[in-house]
Amino acid sequence: MRDDQYGISYRCREGRCSSECNFPSFSQTSPSERVELLEAILGEYQKRYNEIAEAITMEMGAPSWLSSAAQAATGQGHFATVTQDLRQ
Repeated sequence: MRDDQYGISYRCREGRCSSECNFPSFSQTSPSERVELLEAILGEYQKRYNEIAEAITMEMGAPSWLSSAAQAATGQGHFATVTQDLRQ
């Protein structure tokens, strides 16, 4: 596999190695165990939603209304979608 000018292939291989080395047991979990983990993450995300929105505003300079209404909601939506997909 040849790397492009940005080293994309290399980064993909490195990412795969990193996940396989650091999370070897995760691939052995059942879908229901993954749903349980994602629900816990989503619950904490919801509890800390305002903190996440504030961090987005501070780190990215986004207006607070945008961070709260859209950007923080995007992360929450991703977790919710993956959780829902795993349930099916």
